[in-house]
Amino acid sequence: MLNRTKQPEIKEMGTFNLPDYSIEKLDNGIPVLLFNAGEQEVTKLDIIFKAGSWHQQLPMTAPSTATLLNSGTKTMSSRDIANKTDFFGAHLLTSATRDHANATVFTLNKHLEEMTALLEEVVKNAAFPKDEIETYLRNQKHRLMVNEQKVDYLARTRFNQHLFGEQHPYGKFLKEKYFKNVNQESLLKYHADHYHGGNAYLMASGKLPGNLMQILNRHFGQSDWKKPPLIEKQFTPKSTAPGEYRVEKKDAVQSALRMGKVFITRNHPDYKAMKVVNTLFGGYFGSRLMKNIREDKGYTYGIYSSVSSLLHEGIFSISAETGKEVTEKAIHEIFVELDKLHNEKVGDEELNTVKNYLLGNVLKMVDGAFAAGDFFRSLYDNGQDERYFHELIHTIKTIDAEKIRELAQKHLRKEDFIQIVAG
Repeated sequence: MLNRTKQPEIKEMGTFNLPDYSIEKLDNGIPVLLFNAGEQEVTKLDIIFKAGSWHQQLPMTAPSTATLLNSGTKTMSSRDIANKTDFFGAHLLTSATRDHANATVFTLNKHLEEMTALLEEVVKNAAFPKDEIETYLRNQKHRLMVNEQKVDYLARTRFNQHLFGEQHPYGKFLKEKYFKNVNQESLLKYHADHYHGGNAYLMASGKLPGNLMQILNRHFGQSDWKKPPLIEKQFTPKSTAPGEYRVEKKDAVQSALRMGKVFITRNHPDYKAMKVVNTLFGGYFGSRLMKNIREDKGYTYGIYSSVSSLLHEGIFSISAETGKEVTEKAIHEIFVELDKLHNEKVGDEELNTVKNYLLGNVLKMVDGAFAAGDFFRSLYDNGQDERYFHELIHTIKTIDAEKIRELAQKHLRKEDFIQIVAG
């Protein structure tokens, strides 16, 4: 019988075997990532294109094309698409990131044929009706107007601009003048240039049916859909000089703080260890930044640091919102904690707490077929394999206090930071 008065025994994480996955190809050579796991007769099917904002020539065309993919096709209206999705109890969504555009279907396996056909219709025959574009633009203009009143939005967008430069895809942020780029002609052109088999791969995760590849070949394996792959664009960050930059918003009652630097990516040999360093510093609710600046000083409700890797660049950032009268004090305390990280070894108890937290997060990344599939997709996008998973676990388990201090001194120097204060 479960005794809730006694704390469960804490056990060290042992070896962990990942579920099997494979990479197949359709008849026309398009890669398909297959992650066969789970107990429910449900499949998540993704088609991923190199069509994020990294690839656009006209700002706003990449996210607009992705968002409006399911707004209507040559034979179906947006209402038809929604009704068919609802009829089969499925879920269809489209979106874009900085690097990719995605169209995703969640469906019961017994309806996989019908929903794959709908996904094909949406991806191949998107028509971008003018009335849908007008509605989308109205909503986007309103959202921009609201966001420009938020200091956290101002800090985040200007931070990226200072990190990468305004002409870099990762440095651009939405401006009213970009709305003129979004029309039926521009979206149809972007769709024709980027949404084809030479620029795509598929991923299926869940309890996959035996006839999955036959279904995918019928809808996406034809040779006439695979054009030559696009030439990958290259951009170089043009960061502004380190230091503090202000974004004035006089009526704001709070200030938003964002500071950091262009960082290493997940293919760098120090990246996995820096995930540990970051977590200790500001990467979870029990971090040093949170204990000092939230719990002890009361300058903010929350402060976090993060190490993130996009496909082409990495970012280290610290973010918080503070009362405007204590913003400079919060910045001072951030640097106090950074100096401690450089000069003092972390104690065993604190380090073990961070390690246990991170090991739990690693298991969470592959908990369930869909989560595990998304994790393997990130490996595929970065040219990695399952060795990354095991190396990450090994790094978390074996990193010591001296290594943490060495990495902090190497990668987190306050004189390299760009600081944005909006408010």
